[in-house]
Amino acid sequence: YERKEIKDVLSYLRIMVNPRDDESMLRIINTPPRGIGKATLRNLLDIAEERKISLFDALEFTDIPALSSFRSLLHELMDEKEDVRDAVRAVLNKTGYLSYLEESGKEEDLNRIENLEELVSSIDEWVRRTGETSVSSYLSTISLYTEIDRWDKSEMVNLMTLHNTKGLEFEVVIITGVEDGILPHRRSLEEGNEEEERRLFYVGITRAKKRLYILYSRARGTSWGPSRFLGEIGREGVKFVGSPERGRRVFHPYYGEGIVIGVEDGGRKITVDFGTFTKKFIVDLAPLKFLDNGDY
Repeated sequence: YERKEIKDVLSYLRIMVNPRDDESMLRIINTPPRGIGKATLRNLLDIAEERKISLFDALEFTDIPALSSFRSLLHELMDEKEDVRDAVRAVLNKTGYLSYLEESGKEEDLNRIENLEELVSSIDEWVRRTGETSVSSYLSTISLYTEIDRWDKSEMVNLMTLHNTKGLEFEVVIITGVEDGILPHRRSLEEGNEEEERRLFYVGITRAKKRLYILYSRARGTSWGPSRFLGEIGREGVKFVGSPERGRRVFHPYYGEGIVIGVEDGGRKITVDFGTFTKKFIVDLAPLKFLDNGDY
């Protein structure tokens, strides 16, 4: 219920039950866009404030075409409130919300359509499971979830699959297991579905608003090393955390202990001084152990 499109539809349903819910009204009044700009909204707010009435009631005191049309739409939707299955479909179709997303053509909006289809299916399932049909009963059932959405999430960690992140955004995103055989998955590679895995990875990395961490294991029995997708994201703005720095002590099972004297390619390649000679290594492929000051 965190997704924008779900909140939009639920706000319409709330208005159908309680048209004087100003918070929901402000959310949907120009969603999808219907020509109600800031000046028009300000006019409506002034009427409501002057008369000490709700925004819905204020619609009766304006002859602005966009607001009059919106008022008629709301009355039409309210006729569908007896059955939540009819109500949610009316919201999607009569408001133009679904066609607006379809005409956009943007991948993110296509994902929103999928989420709305899931909402419709979940409502159908709720009716089958509970025997209830009214919009008000449905809204009462999900009130716990919408209340959770209002909690402070600054200290919260969400665990989810990449598929389930579609349409969501987070301040910080951590993606684990970015390795060939995992992402892209071994089966996808064998079946020639690498492009779908690439799109999924793109969805994941674009969920981060401020910071993105990509993690992979240098050695794992079920993968083949760092994902091939990592080489496609470029180097700008990328920092290899935990990469060997100059002066770091390392141990090689054949050459012994040495000191890192050169770092290239964001830490993927290093040059090590073993005292009487130097060697270059690709960090992910070399059997090197990086030593802390207390290691011997």
